[in-house]
Amino acid sequence: MGKPRGVAVYPKTRRIYDRQRIRPHFLTELKKEREEKQLLAEQNAVLLPKAELHDLFLSADNCQSMNIVAKSLGIGRNILFKVLRDRKILMYNNTPYQEYIDRGYFKVVEKPIIMGGEAINKPQTLVTSKGVDYIAKLLKEKAS
Repeated sequence: MGKPRGVAVYPKTRRIYDRQRIRPHFLTELKKEREEKQLLAEQNAVLLPKAELHDLFLSADNCQSMNIVAKSLGIGRNILFKVLRDRKILMYNNTPYQEYIDRGYFKVVEKPIIMGGEAINKPQTLVTSKGVDYIAKLLKEKAS
């Protein structure tokens, strides 16, 4: 390393020269980091309440009918059934394959129906909150 132009080689002078050369770069980087930190803090303030609501939604134990789920996602019930059958998530009779029940996306309950004066049980597919999230992601994928 050669002798800097116009600066004596004394150790104290060398340190002053080095500080003056490094300082502007350091201050620029520090300013950038502080701006990024501020931006992240603002984004966090916006996203944190949404994340808390999402977590609360996913932790709910109740289930919803396919009709309600379809309406909340902005599509018709029959279209939702068709999309899920095409994706091999639901069988021909609109009950989910066991794999998706095991994942916690759906529950199947027996619903008594009166037909011809006789009560029979029909399976009804209910969607868990985790399932609603999964279906919403599927529909978003399909749209893009």
